[in-house]
Amino acid sequence: MSIKQPSYFFSGWEDYEKWESACPDCNWTGLLSLAIFDQETELVSALRCPTCDRKLALMENEATPDQIRALAAQGSKKAMEHLQMEDNPPR
Repeated sequence: MSIKQPSYFFSGWEDYEKWESACPDCNWTGLLSLAIFDQETELVSALRCPTCDRKLALMENEATPDQIRALAAQGSKKAMEHLQMEDNPPR
């Protein structure tokens, strides 16, 4: 399994749930969607190893409209769906 987690700190507007990650302590590998979500503050959440509880990554919960647009331009489905909903709100 190749690890595709691009960095330790990332935006929650990225499609991180499909990224593969690994724990350096217990050697667990799997998708970040399987990690334990731990909201540390309103702005930052931790994703922890489901086996040993080691912090694997920090996720920034908030993003500016410009950051969301930039992530959509990079291919983030979450960001693209958000922008589409803003452009076409439900009636």
